[in-house]
Order: sequence, then C-alpha cells, then structure tokens
Amino acid sequence: MRKSTANSLMLLAALIWGTTFIAQTTGMDTLGPLSFTGARYLIGMVIMLPLALWEAQKTSLY
Repeated sequence: MRKSTANSLMLLAALIWGTTFIAQTTGMDTLGPLSFTGARYLIGMVIMLPLALWEAQKTSLY
C-alpha cells in the first residue's frame, strides 16, 4: 500500500471516529440508551446486508 493511501485511510477513520461522538451525544439527548443502541445496530445491519449478500454470491454460499 502506498503511503498516501495509508494516510488517506487513517484520515477517513479519524473523521468517522470523530463524527460518531457528535452523533452519539445528539442521539442520547432524544433517545434512551437501549433505543439508541438498537437504532445503531439496525442502521449497521441495513448497510452491511447488501455487502454480505454480494460477498455470499461471489463465494457461492448462497
């Protein structure tokens, strides 16, 4: 991996990590802890499901 690619990926990870703190603070003001955690996992599932299905098709696990 080139150095510029590695630096860009580290910057992206830091950006995502930093913005989640703002989202968590805002979310916890309006939702309870269990609702917030459930919503987070639901969003993660919706984002990851198409990727998992695509990967399953590639490896013929479907």
